Amino acid sequence: YLSASRSDGTLQDIAGPLANLLALRIGIDDEVRFIDLLSRVDKALEDGERYGVVPFEKVVLAVNPGKDMSRTALFDVLYQYEQAGQDWKEIELNHGLGKYDFNLLVVEGETIEIFLSYNSLYFQESRISRLLGHYLELISSALREPEQLVSLLGYVTGEEKAALLATGEEVGYPKDKTITELFEFQAAAHGDRTAVVFEEKQLSYQELNGLANQLGHYLRINYQVQADDLVGICLERSEWMLVAILGILKSGGAYVPVDPAYPQERIAYMLSDSACKVVIDEAELARFRSSLADYSMENPAPVSGAEDLAYVIYTSGSTGLPKGCAVTHGSLFNYINWANAYYFKGKQDQPDFGLYTSLSFDLTVTSIFCCLTLGGKLLIYEQNRDISSILSHSFSLDSGLNSIKLTPSHINMLEYLDIGETNISCVIVGGEEVSIHHVEILKKISPSLIIYNEYGPTEATVGCIVQELELNSAVLIGKPIANTRIYILGEGSELNPVGITGEICIAGAGLARGYLHNAALTAEKFVVNPFETGKRMYRTGDLGRWLENGNIVYLGRKDNQVKIRGYRVELGEIEESLRSYPGIEGSVVTVRGTADRELVAYVVSKEELNISAIRTHLSQTLPDYMLPAYFVQLSQIPLNTNGKVNRHALPAPEGLDLDTGAAYVAAVTVTEVALVEIWQKLLGRKKVGIKDSFFDLGGHSLKAMRLLSELRREFEIRIVLKDIFEHPVLEDLGQLIDQSQGAVFTAIPQVEPQADYPLSSSQYRLWILSQFTESSIAYNMPGVFVFEGV
Repeated sequence: YLSASRSDGTLQDIAGPLANLLALRIGIDDEVRFIDLLSRVDKALEDGERYGVVPFEKVVLAVNPGKDMSRTALFDVLYQYEQAGQDWKEIELNHGLGKYDFNLLVVEGETIEIFLSYNSLYFQESRISRLLGHYLELISSALREPEQLVSLLGYVTGEEKAALLATGEEVGYPKDKTITELFEFQAAAHGDRTAVVFEEKQLSYQELNGLANQLGHYLRINYQVQADDLVGICLERSEWMLVAILGILKSGGAYVPVDPAYPQERIAYMLSDSACKVVIDEAELARFRSSLADYSMENPAPVSGAEDLAYVIYTSGSTGLPKGCAVTHGSLFNYINWANAYYFKGKQDQPDFGLYTSLSFDLTVTSIFCCLTLGGKLLIYEQNRDISSILSHSFSLDSGLNSIKLTPSHINMLEYLDIGETNISCVIVGGEEVSIHHVEILKKISPSLIIYNEYGPTEATVGCIVQELELNSAVLIGKPIANTRIYILGEGSELNPVGITGEICIAGAGLARGYLHNAALTAEKFVVNPFETGKRMYRTGDLGRWLENGNIVYLGRKDNQVKIRGYRVELGEIEESLRSYPGIEGSVVTVRGTADRELVAYVVSKEELNISAIRTHLSQTLPDYMLPAYFVQLSQIPLNTNGKVNRHALPAPEGLDLDTGAAYVAAVTVTEVALVEIWQKLLGRKKVGIKDSFFDLGGHSLKAMRLLSELRREFEIRIVLKDIFEHPVLEDLGQLIDQSQGAVFTAIPQVEPQADYPLSSSQYRLWILSQFTESSIAYNMPGVFVFEGV
């Protein structure tokens, strides 16, 4: 506030402006009305004017004696106001120079004029123009509704509001069709084309469609499956998994993926909660296959419509139990229809994808349905093949794949793999936050890769915002996809304009029906859309802001939900599982890291705990990706003044971990000593013994990849990721390394010279393996084969 300084009579005749800066502190809270705020300002001014004669520099020295001379001392925003005027006129920008970053001057005349100078290092002219428009709109709102809470006063202009409500292009599509009809069109048009490959088995579109039809009839006849009925799938990956998905959809039912690798308690809960009419597991599949001839191969008459369910995927739940997200055919069709046009329209080749993740992860929805509705080939990787081998093969020329969908965690693994030439041209990244480093890793594989960042929760059917990523450019989540509305809302559900952080909310054709058998949670998250009568809106809990070009920046979460290896994880579910362990009185779970995110569990107990026992307990109900990497025992959980957990006061886990339960035995051999050093560095441990398990010390698949890289560099051996999972104890891994180092390298038998060698590298590897019985050949296998003729 700029205070006149002529109160002293001796100053009245002095020419020129005399003024002194008066710093006022005025608190604004959510529950204050505008009219009450005016009274609060009046009182602050009245109380402050008694100090108006105190030179501002003396105030600065008292409050901020160590001030930075390059910056203003107490504040960066200066507001100058003379006397109230009669009306308002259009604001003009003042491009002059000023001492403060933001200097607003209000001058009384016949009209009220407003002048603003600002620091162009921090503000763009377009942003300042918007801010001034917001200022006028805010004052207008306050004059219209002086009794209104300040937090609810509107400041977005009518023009801005129209633009914010018009996000997402409206694209027409046949709303009465389902995904199965798109697949059946491909089966009729390209029946002989290969649809699915699994190991040595191939199914053409005609064969896959015929088997799916038979399963559809089987389910209708034997289990009376109708529209909206749920059918579980609990199978390991094979061509029969695809038959099951398509057969269920053709029967009219919706599929519920249940990963057989999940703990039995979690599987039992999912099946109980979903109340599936039938579960297609190995036993049910065997019954169906034994009676194939009894069922027609013709397409069943469709009974499902756009409003009926297509699938239910279970995600982590904050209450300690997973929740089923129910997605309809209409939502699925809108996403696939958009994805096919956006990612693959105009491409000469059909999209050929690999299927390598759990069916319980909706990343598979893109790979399966984009592929099979455009006539592509789906390569299914066997269940127990390690992820490093899968990723290496996916990017190799041998795979024949041209498209892949993966998570940033998968990209982190690629950094440690030898990737040569690749056929992959389209990379869709989703599930976690992407960084520029991830883009660099992919572009290093091939500069011609087209990389898409696809954002979207399961509740919005896989993806709802997309952006193509380039090197040396900011990583954004992009713009809304077709038939999708994105709103960024403030705490009072008001529209936030460009540049203002708020919660990302989603509306449009992609919304799921809600949460299965959980009306309360559905009502909490799928709320009435305040901007479109009769429509719903999903509150994601994600934070973001609009950019001027219509793109969105992702800024993290507003709650305790995180993403680990692409999977959504509610920290509350892990905390509930920890509290069910005998002796644990309290628990808090946090996440650390950016590229390689890890869970840290803090527990309170009067008893001495150990990691192995707790991990075993958690693994009975939680999948592998939800197991914490670190466990820290505390005497009490630190709280803030409001009685809530003070997460900032939780100690770093290094050196504080619980005992693993394994007796400490020091390293003896040269190999063990080297392994201890590698493990300590990789796992952040100060003390590692040869009886310790890699995974009990916080290791996981990504760290195992790094360990593999270190082992190959340190010992010059060729071991695979599977060896680390089979030999997680340091002593056992050391013995394996010693054995492989001592293995005898045997010469490969000579081959009669030929004009050429029509063998691929993979075929030649299989031939070499067939010539030997010693297991050592697996470690001595050449990494690269060069065929040069005679």
